[in-house]
Amino acid sequence: MTQTNPTTPDTDAPQPTILLLGGKRSLLLKAQKLGLTVLHMQIAKEFTPDQAELADLTVLLDYEDVDKAVEVARGLHTFRPFAAAVTITEWAQLATAHINEALGLPGVSPRTVELVTDKFAMREALNAAGVGEVGAVRGRNRSDLTDFASTYGYPFLIKPIAASGSYGVFRVSGPEDIDAVWEKLSALGLSTFLVEEFLEGREIGVEVLTFGGRHVPLGCTDKEINADFMEVAHYSPAELPSEQRAELFAFVGRVLDTLGVDEGASHTELMLTAKGPKVIETHTRRAGDRIGELTRRVYGIDMEAYTLGHPAGVLDALTESPRPRLGASVRFFEAEPGILREVRGAEEVRDKEDVVEFYVQFKAGDRVPPLRWALDRVGHVMVERPTAQEAFATATAYADSLEWVVEPDTDEVPQPGGTSVPGHEIDQAAKFYPAG
Repeated sequence: MTQTNPTTPDTDAPQPTILLLGGKRSLLLKAQKLGLTVLHMQIAKEFTPDQAELADLTVLLDYEDVDKAVEVARGLHTFRPFAAAVTITEWAQLATAHINEALGLPGVSPRTVELVTDKFAMREALNAAGVGEVGAVRGRNRSDLTDFASTYGYPFLIKPIAASGSYGVFRVSGPEDIDAVWEKLSALGLSTFLVEEFLEGREIGVEVLTFGGRHVPLGCTDKEINADFMEVAHYSPAELPSEQRAELFAFVGRVLDTLGVDEGASHTELMLTAKGPKVIETHTRRAGDRIGELTRRVYGIDMEAYTLGHPAGVLDALTESPRPRLGASVRFFEAEPGILREVRGAEEVRDKEDVVEFYVQFKAGDRVPPLRWALDRVGHVMVERPTAQEAFATATAYADSLEWVVEPDTDEVPQPGGTSVPGHEIDQAAKFYPAG
C-alpha cells in the first residue's frame, strides 16, 4: 500500500467526509465543489498526480481485493471517519458494498451488487419474483446451446455473465449459427456464460436515484444499436405517453426492490416487448456512455454529484421526478481499423453552436483498433436541441459528415491503440464469478 499527499491525524478534520473508490479527476473536482473531504482509494494503473492534489488522502490499493480493501477502509475510518464509501466504477462496486456493510454505513448490500453484476443471478432473482420473466441458463459447454434451443427455440443471445460495454454478445439465429458462435465463445476463454431468450422491441434506459428504499426515477433514454449489439447513439428524453412512462417507472421500482437496491444511483436497461417490459441488465451506479451527462443536461440532475453528496448530507433527497428541460443526444463515431491520419470536418462540427461535447480519442498516427466493445469507439458528439428526436437527427448528421482518413495497419504485430482492454472484463468476470 502506498500513500500520497499524507496528512497527520486531526480530530477536528472537516466534515463531511467520504471514501471514494476509483474515479478520475472530474469526479474529484465535483467532490471538491460540494465541499467534501475525500479519502481516495485508487488502483495504481488509474492513478495520476492531479488526483492526489484534489483528495485529502490518497491510498493506492487494488480494491478488487475486497478483503484488503475492507481492512484498509476500516483503518481509514478509525483515522478519519467518513459518512460512506462511494463509487461510480464498475469493478469497485463489490468492495464499496462490503466496506459500507462492515462499517454499518449506508449503501447497497454486497448481495445486491452480486445480483446486478452476475447477469444470470439477476435473471434467477427476477424470474423467481415474477418480474418480467425471461428464459435463461448458465452455459458451460456447446451442448448448453442446443439444449436451450430445444426448450426456447431461436433466436437467442449469448453474453458474458459479468462483462460490460457490449463485449462478447452473440445472436444465434438458427442451428446453422451454433458452430460459428461456439468458436467465438471458445476464443474468448469463457468458462461460463449466459444464454437467454432474444428480446425484440424498443430498448430504453431508465435512470433512478434511491433514498432509503424510495425510488425517484429521473427519466428515460432511447438508444440505437448496430447489428453487433454495440450502442451507437442515445437520446433523451424518450418520447412515451405519460401513462406508459408511469407504468415503466413502476416496473423499474419492482426490479430494484427485488434486487435489493435501496440506496444510490442505478441504471436499468429495458426492452419494451409485445409482452411488456423486460430487463436487459441493471447497475448500482450511474450509466456509462455519457448517459449521465445527458441526464444532467435534460433533467438538471447530476447523478454523480448525488452519489458523492447525498450520503455525506450535502445534497437533500429528491422528492419527485424532474421534468425535462430540452432534448439531447450523444452519437458515437465509427471508423475502419488502421492508422489514423486525419479526421476531416472535425473543426466544423466542433464549432457548431448546438454541440456541447466533441471528443476523438485518437490523434494522427494512432492505431484505431477493431470495434470489439464500447471503449474501441473512436469518439462522440453530443448535441442539445429542443427535442430528443431533433438532437438525435442533428448528432447523426454531424457524425456522418466526418471523414476518417485511415490507412491499413501493415505491422505484423499491431501496436495497441486507445484504452481498449476487453480482456480485463473477462478476467474480472472470472475473478468475481468463477465457474461453478
